[in-house]
Amino acid sequence: MRVTFYRHMAGKRERTHPDATIEALGAERHGVVTRRGLRAAGLSPDQIDDRLGRGTLVAVHRGVFALGRRGLSDQGRWLAAVLASGDGAALSHRSAGRAWGLIATEGSESDVTVAARRRRRRGIRLHQAPIAPEERLFRDGIPVTTSARTLLDLAQVLDARGLERALDEALYLGRAAPPDLAGTLARNRHRPGAAALRRALEGHDLGSTRTESALEERLVLLCDLNGLPRPLCQQRVATYRIDFLWPDARVIVESDGARAHRGDRRRTADVRRDRRLTDLDYRVVRISYEQATYEPERTVTRLRESGVG
Repeated sequence: MRVTFYRHMAGKRERTHPDATIEALGAERHGVVTRRGLRAAGLSPDQIDDRLGRGTLVAVHRGVFALGRRGLSDQGRWLAAVLASGDGAALSHRSAGRAWGLIATEGSESDVTVAARRRRRRGIRLHQAPIAPEERLFRDGIPVTTSARTLLDLAQVLDARGLERALDEALYLGRAAPPDLAGTLARNRHRPGAAALRRALEGHDLGSTRTESALEERLVLLCDLNGLPRPLCQQRVATYRIDFLWPDARVIVESDGARAHRGDRRRTADVRRDRRLTDLDYRVVRISYEQATYEPERTVTRLRESGVG
């Protein structure tokens, strides 16, 4: 059976090719199309199967396809997983954390939350839980849990430090205000993760642990392991943004990353900066990646001698 496709322009119908219809559908959805969408657009089952055979459509999940000539982006992979999981599904947990920019990695499977039990599919990690309407929205065209609900879900799968970092990132990016988190906790007070998120909100100085490098993260870990108080990270002192600040002890630690502090001009600027901070009655300590990684005991001793702890 031959099917003719039309698009309406300026009051008249213009014939279109089936492949143009497929491209148009995929362009709106990160290169992802569904069998239901293709059928609604007028393609017959034989036409869909023909394109699957020729590789212009590639099956991602049952009933969900990628346009064969392009690789799927993260957004396309996430959307495909949600579409394959049925109506009311939403990207969640680590995958939603990545989509919101709260965490850096998510694992090999896409996390999707559904209200009712569904058959497991390869590449999708399904979570069964209710999602309130106010906890689900569209981001880049993808159904996803809100950032506050995402933090609740992340509290189930991250350790305490990881959750604190996700919280700080959410606040830094303006993704979740404390009232949003309080409302989410009130609606989900008995759900897994609620207690961990509540502890983090009550016991953590929000915004205090946001770090921007592996070296900075290493230094925070050394403080935790050795009973030293955690510093405030990425704070402003005078006109400078500094890496670590213990305000009560008036101690500043600058992380001497090799790339950032290479060259005579940069070293001269660092000396001038340290002198200015010293004049403001701060004690400045510089610690390199090698010292923090390979000389942890000496690094901790230097922190203690500077007045930290």
